Amino acid sequence: MERLLVERTSPQGSGASVGVTAGQIICTTKVFVGNLPYTVTWQELKDSMRQVGEVVHVELFTDHGDPKGRSKGCGVVEFTTYGAARRAVQYMHDTMIQGRLMYVREYYEDMNGRGRRF
Repeated sequence: MERLLVERTSPQGSGASVGVTAGQIICTTKVFVGNLPYTVTWQELKDSMRQVGEVVHVELFTDHGDPKGRSKGCGVVEFTTYGAARRAVQYMHDTMIQGRLMYVREYYEDMNGRGRRF
């Protein structure tokens, strides 16, 4: 099932886009993963996500963006294909990693490069 998003503007009326042009189909290869244990490493998350497809990149969010900083318990996983990302949402959501249920959703970036979870 593909997701269709319609262009929207910010509430302040600045015209900043937070979606895409009407009628355009989004096929993202990224998923947002939340509720991760603070101790999980990018390699452990990557190994877990390989069950549904080839993983290109994993980014765990940390305090102040410092790679050695404390984990925020969430991140983004990028797959090689849209199908793998869809399988991650479908099959990896509410699965366990180090004793916690992962939250897995589609991940999109707005025109300013900021992440948006739907």
